[in-house]
Amino acid sequence: MLEKKLVTMVIVSNAFYSCPMAPNDPSRVVDGDTVIFTKVQERASAVFQCNASNIYGYVLANAFVNVLAERPRILSSQMVYQVIANRPALLHCKSFGSPVPNIEWFKGVQSSVLHGSDYVFHHNGTLEVPVAQKDSSGTYTCVARNKLGTDQKIITLEIKDPTMIISQPEYRVVQRYGNAFFECRFKHDPTLVAEVMWLRNNSELPVDERYTFEKERLMIRNITEKDKGMYTCVAKTTLDRVSASAELSVVGKIFIFSELICLSP
Repeated sequence: MLEKKLVTMVIVSNAFYSCPMAPNDPSRVVDGDTVIFTKVQERASAVFQCNASNIYGYVLANAFVNVLAERPRILSSQMVYQVIANRPALLHCKSFGSPVPNIEWFKGVQSSVLHGSDYVFHHNGTLEVPVAQKDSSGTYTCVARNKLGTDQKIITLEIKDPTMIISQPEYRVVQRYGNAFFECRFKHDPTLVAEVMWLRNNSELPVDERYTFEKERLMIRNITEKDKGMYTCVAKTTLDRVSASAELSVVGKIFIFSELICLSP
């Protein structure tokens, strides 16, 4: 018949000279051979020793519990966010600390805490502006706070105008060996760098000297059957892109015959 074992938990304050029993603590519960901690505080840091024994002897095991206590640190590094108007803006404020920091957001230098339906506050500290408008531009301050201190970071949000195509390419019918051009005029936020890219049937144009580009215009010379298809203008910046398409049809060369009628007097 196996002997019943006795499990005892002690706190080791000096491994060589003393081994006191663990004092009662409402945040700590011993359930059989398991110790359960709730609402852990700094004072819970200790070396816990488990003593399992029976009439034949005992065995010891140590567990080290170190409760971290650290003031908040904001880890996110991005300082400037650029967003196209009428799109969501996500301002990140990832932080670390123990206890877990509470995050608050402010707009401008002197203002009250942001709240309300105009904003979404994510559990990871990110502030979301669901529909960013021009008046959403400005500085935002993220403050991370726990009982040991605070940390803060100032973030700038810039709202940019969307890129828009104001003159789309038009459908073209061209005779074989003729020339054709497509024009694609657009406007964009003047603070962003923009470029135009042309596609044929959703693929990049082949390297061919018959294709020439002049600002917003694509010129195709000496057209053959292989040039027919859907041509797409893509206007893009670092933040957005828009496109418009037009078809190029190639037909055989048209010959016009005139009939000469001679009338006898």
